[in-house]
Order: sequence, then C-alpha cells, then structure tokens
Amino acid sequence: MIVDVCKEPGITCVFIESLCDDAEILEKNYRMKLDNDDYKNSDPSQARADFLERVKAYEARYETVEDDECAGAIRYIKLFNVGQKVVMKSCSGYVCANLGFYLSNIHICPRKIWLMRHAETEAQRKGQLGSVSGAITYSGARYCREVAQIVYQQRQKYIEAGESDSADVLVLTGTAPVHMSTCEALKVASHSEGKLGREAAECLAKLPIMSTSLLNELDGGDCNGMNYEQIYQEFPDIWAERERDKLNFRYPGAGGESYVDVIHRLGPVIIELERQHRSLLVISHLAVMKCIYGYFLNTPMQDIPNLKLALHTCYELTLTPMGTQVNALRLSSPGDATPVGSFCSTNENSAQRSPELPAREPAYRMQGDQRFWC
Repeated sequence: MIVDVCKEPGITCVFIESLCDDAEILEKNYRMKLDNDDYKNSDPSQARADFLERVKAYEARYETVEDDECAGAIRYIKLFNVGQKVVMKSCSGYVCANLGFYLSNIHICPRKIWLMRHAETEAQRKGQLGSVSGAITYSGARYCREVAQIVYQQRQKYIEAGESDSADVLVLTGTAPVHMSTCEALKVASHSEGKLGREAAECLAKLPIMSTSLLNELDGGDCNGMNYEQIYQEFPDIWAERERDKLNFRYPGAGGESYVDVIHRLGPVIIELERQHRSLLVISHLAVMKCIYGYFLNTPMQDIPNLKLALHTCYELTLTPMGTQVNALRLSSPGDATPVGSFCSTNENSAQRSPELPAREPAYRMQGDQRFWC
C-alpha cells in the first residue's frame, strides 16, 4: 500500500481526490478532453462516445478514499465539482494546509492572462534602476494603446462566445508612479487609430484596477538610481557577485532584494491569478514579469533570471489543463516607426514544460554611444 511504502522513509502521504457530479462542468471537461492527442483528427461524435466508454470503465473500478482507512490515520484532500467544496482530513501543518488552500483556488474556466511590462520611461532609457519617474515616452504611450486594443478585441470574442466570466477583465498593477502612468495611458486613444482605438480606450477606462506593492520591481537597494554601467565601473565586487548567481544575489542596502525574494513575495499574487475566473491584465516590471511567466511555463527556478522577455512585448497566456500556451505579441519598439495597430505575433506553445531559453545575449545594450549592462 502507498501509505506503508511512504512510512519507512518518513514521507507524509496525502491523497488528493477530485469528484464531480455537476453535468455542466462534466460537459466542459469532456469537450476539453477531446482536444488531447488521443483524439486528434478523430470524428468528434466517435471520439466523444469512446471517451464516455472510458469513463464508464473508470467508474466500474474506482474506489474513493474512506475515513476508516489506515486505522483512521488517512490524510486526504477531496475537491468536489472543481473547488465548489473542499474536504480535508488530518491535513495539519504548513505544507498540507497550503496545499488545500491552493487546490481550493484553481479552476478550469477559459480566460487570458496578459503580462505587460510598464511603458518605457525616460529613466529606463538611461538604464537606471528603480521606479521613481512616472514620465513615459512616446513609444511607451503607443505601446499602451496597442495593448488596450488587444485586450478589447479578446474581450469582444469572449462576449460573442457567451463566456461572460472570461470577458470580465481585472487589471493588476504595482504602486510605483510608472504603473499609474501606464494605467492612464491605456485609457487614451490617438486620433489616428479610428473607431477601434476609441472603443478600446473607453473599454479599458471602465475596467477595475487592483494595485499592490507585491508587483513592484526587484528593489535595487543602494544601487537604485544607478545604471548597470555605473555598478560595473564603481562596484566591481557587487557586479561580479551578481554575475555569479543572479538568482540568489541580493542588492546591498536597505530594501535590497534578490530574485528569490521576489519569487517569495509573489506567492499571494500567484494565488490571485489562479483563483480569478476573469481574464487579467498584469502590469509589472521585468524581474517580476519573469517570475510570473516562469511560474506558468514551469521554468526551473535557476533559469528564471535569464528568461528573455522583450520590452514592449505583451505576453498573452492561455491556461489549459494540458499546460500554458503563450502568444508573444511584439508591439511598438523604442524609436520604432511602425504604425499603431501593425505588429507581428509569434506563438510559443508549452504543455507542462519549460520554454526553450534562447542563446544568451551580450551582457550590454547600446544606446547612442553609451553602453548599458543587462
């Protein structure tokens, strides 16, 4: 028995059981199952009939977990109808309690999560750490208008499909000045964008906004206000330490953080992203965005600091039972003259795996005749 095997090495065994008798939920689940590889290119009616036969076979052999098993010492978490009710037995302790809390917040409703970095600022162009300035550039404002159109168009698709919960959109953002400026820029339309731009701006202006300091950028401590070139030149020891271990390196000084610190503080944000039935637009900074992206793409923690997420690219995540699908939408680049509304999109699909990391780029970028370290 599983419990006996786990007992000798001192492993705590917790059974997780999902039970469903809601006809509507079952029907949605059947439709999703027909999209997996077993039924690819199959006749839908035949595939459905085959799957229902499988369900009957499972039901004939299935045994539910009972309270009197293991002399009453059995531990379990039972989910009824995808979290409508959760029953926990003998699940004391930090891990078990948090596992039950997490499972009670996840669901299978279709929705989108858009991850966008804040609009470009003048301080960002100079390569400065920190988020003191809220003044965004022309390219940053244009980027916001394009994101607004993406969210508006997807919302209309959900409305037409009758997915009212998914059509609702919640904006999650940090509390830095640049976050506020980015939110405001989402509500402004340009005369050149026509009806689509006006409707998108009006739609975004009505969306609820939830702000939290948990989405603020990784704190640079004493290095806030400096650029990477300055750190490299003036504090070579700090630079070398950061290069050796970007995941655990913590900036010196009051409030200085590491990627590990950011991952830990994002725990409540992840629960919020999992539990919401609404679609979500998340406005954050690069390090925070990498951590959220890495979570949904199942990226190994040590690889998160090296994820390459481009400026002025909106990452559209579609959560499915088979994994997370990513649509990376490259929008206005700094200094780019591409007309508003014209952009190239690329698709990256992931099913419970980590994304392939591209070859590492040079550790610096050029701006005019100046070099800034990444």
